Amino acid sequence: MCGSRSRATAGLLAVALVMAAGCSNAAESVETTSPSSSAQADSGVTVAPETTTGGPDAETGEVATGFMAPAPDVPPSGRDIVAELGRPVRLLVVGDSVPWTATMGWEADPGQVDVLASSLLGCGVIHGTVYNRGELVEQPPECEQWEERWAESLSQHDPDVSVFMVGAWEVHDYWVDGEVLAAGSEAHRALVEEGYEEAVEILSAGGAPVVIATSPCFDVPDSEITSELDIDVDRRDYERVQQVNSVAREVASRHEGVTVVELGEYLCPGGEPRVIDGIDPRPDGVHYNPEGAAVMWEWLLPRAFEAVEVGG
Repeated sequence: MCGSRSRATAGLLAVALVMAAGCSNAAESVETTSPSSSAQADSGVTVAPETTTGGPDAETGEVATGFMAPAPDVPPSGRDIVAELGRPVRLLVVGDSVPWTATMGWEADPGQVDVLASSLLGCGVIHGTVYNRGELVEQPPECEQWEERWAESLSQHDPDVSVFMVGAWEVHDYWVDGEVLAAGSEAHRALVEEGYEEAVEILSAGGAPVVIATSPCFDVPDSEITSELDIDVDRRDYERVQQVNSVAREVASRHEGVTVVELGEYLCPGGEPRVIDGIDPRPDGVHYNPEGAAVMWEWLLPRAFEAVEVGG
């Protein structure tokens, strides 16, 4: 992470580094426990069937219920936002370990953008416990503090625009109040929607626009999958990613000042990861390396800048 506002950024990233050590790479090394069979029986747990919603039909163009097709990419207009503001754009980037890696290695131009990254490793925006094939995946306790952390960062940085990037945790099934909410079910969709709505409410509180970046596919290499119980198995299910992204579009459509950028389609057109100018942006299928971060921001930053309002 480079650029101005180094002390504030360094403080948050130091917290993230401590968390990373404590979590032992929380995205991959997680503790699991099994809900007792008696507890499941007592609560009447049933695993909701996954839907088979997909993209638009290739022949009819019709879209399955519960799925919103990606909006066509709109190239940035070329506005010189920095000139309009008379200073660098203040950018707040929030999310999990994915945007954390996107900002850590990014050589941002301090004359163009003043960046603050506020990420919690191993944490999404869902209130519940990840349920992975009969096992409960315990996430860091700090995950329950994401609202306070983001609100504090918003107040601290007073951004011109906030970029919200999650998805790696939202694709999973969840255990909530003794029941399994399976990805693809209406209950799971409502759970993800609740998290996105809460995030938008927090990030828009200061009046600045919010940009939601859709999640790309998670092309985790076979060599990283240790067993059929590996948590990344579900992440590789692109249908789950599409379902989460459709929630992002739906939530954004309800709020003035909230827009969606189709980062997912840019990095994974049709669900297939792409190599850009000879660079694989996410070698592990999830997190950005420095070269990948630069490629990603070259595309995303002008689109985030488009949301910035000057004056008024």
